[in-house]
Amino acid sequence: MGAMTVLGAYPSIRCSRMGRLVIARLSAVILLVLGSLSLASCDAMRDMMGAPHRYIVAPDPAFLADDENAASVTDAAIAESAAVIQRRLAGVGIRVTRVTLQGRHRITIDTDGPVNRDDLAAVIAPNGRLEVRAIDQSVSTQDLLANRAPPGSEILPLSASLHQVLEMTAVRRLGGVSRGRVANAYVSRNEQSAEPVVKVELDQRGTEQMARFSEERVGEPAAFIVDDMVLSTAIIAEPITSGRIELVGNLTQQRAGQLAAILQGGELTIPFTIVAEAELD
Repeated sequence: MGAMTVLGAYPSIRCSRMGRLVIARLSAVILLVLGSLSLASCDAMRDMMGAPHRYIVAPDPAFLADDENAASVTDAAIAESAAVIQRRLAGVGIRVTRVTLQGRHRITIDTDGPVNRDDLAAVIAPNGRLEVRAIDQSVSTQDLLANRAPPGSEILPLSASLHQVLEMTAVRRLGGVSRGRVANAYVSRNEQSAEPVVKVELDQRGTEQMARFSEERVGEPAAFIVDDMVLSTAIIAEPITSGRIELVGNLTQQRAGQLAAILQGGELTIPFTIVAEAELD
């Protein structure tokens, strides 16, 4: 038989005791170097992201100035608010490591790095109450300017993003979609303008309310209201039975993301404000 060539074969190596000691020491050095590199990478990542931070939030003093509001601030309400805030923060991509209750009626929020205070305030302050109501077309411009509404209606401000000449409109108090009916909310794009919008899916009760409301008011204007602010208005072209609505209003991508997170996270019965901030070691 001819000689056989084995591809990939290596000659065997027999290590002496001294050789084994050298290899062991080299391995220890390599592990030490790798450990140092890992620590350096962690430090570099920490420098890039910023040190962990702690924010303490509490009920807004203006809210507590009303005796009825102050009475609603119970331990149970604060605990529920903490859960809502945590869901909202996750919705806008803020990396929260822990949310805890601190002392009386305070909530501690620990984050991976510093958070823009305005961005945090935009999430913890709004109630997140979505409503759909009919616009009262009987109210004149003079009455709007004088803030006069007939019985059964009220004057609400228009969002500045609508760029309307009048800064308010009249809406019916009853009918439409009541608060607390959001099952899902997310950011999307308008099919015509490609602008950011918030698409909302209503729960079963909200879907039924929207179907009944839209069937009765085809061809009439409706107001989409968030926290007593008219975010947008639209003419009802046909009955809306799917339970899906679209919130527009010249929203920026950031604002649309905040609004979706607020609606998805749930309503806050208590508005909060930031009272302290500290960098964690």
